Formats: sequence, structure tokens, C-alpha cells
Amino acid sequence: MVTTKIDQSGRLLIPKKIRERLGLHPGTPLEVVEDNGEVRIRSAEPGARLVREGNVLVIRGVKTKSDAEQIVQQDRQRWIRRQVTTTINRMMRRRAARPKVKRAELIQSLHAGHHTGRTGR
Repeated sequence: MVTTKIDQSGRLLIPKKIRERLGLHPGTPLEVVEDNGEVRIRSAEPGARLVREGNVLVIRGVKTKSDAEQIVQQDRQRWIRRQVTTTINRMMRRRAARPKVKRAELIQSLHAGHHTGRTGR
């Protein structure tokens, strides 16, 4: 559980980890509902989305199997992009003391499977 405060303008900051986990980005429409003395905030965007519940990803708002497959594929692509970026940044830091290596060369070697970084993460 995370505690946050409402500022003087009535704005509420949703922590970054929660925004990332739920796929909330600037401009995402949100629905605010009062429910038995509680305030509930949920995405007002129609359509399917992946939501993390504990250690499990659950698909919400799916009407067809193809919708579910598309959402899973999009989430995989986001995850792969994040992993590639993290790996490249780690490699750049390790090689900072060595002769200059261009970022494009690292990307190319990573895609070719020739990187020397640790694996299994």
C-alpha cells in the first residue's frame, strides 16, 4: 500500500510503479467513483488491457480471443523494448572506461546475440 496526498489544487499523484504496472500514461482518461465512503479510480479507456494482480497478469475488458492475443503481444513488445534498453545502458556504463563504442554497434551486436553481458535476468 502506498500513501499519497491531494495537493491544494485537488490533484492526486499516482506512484510511477502503479502507473507503469497499469499502463497509465499522461492523458489517460480516468473514472473517479465514490463507493461506500471510498474513492475508487479506474481507467476509463475502453478495450482490453493487462492488469497485474499479485504475480499474475490478468486481461480485463476482453471480448474475443484475438483481442487477448493482441494485448499480450503488445505487452511482450513493451517488455522486450524495456529489456533491450536496460541491457544497452548497462553495457554502455561497463564500457565507459574502454575505447568508445557506438550505441548503434551495441544494438546491432545485441540483436545478433553477441553481447557479453550477463544473461538470465
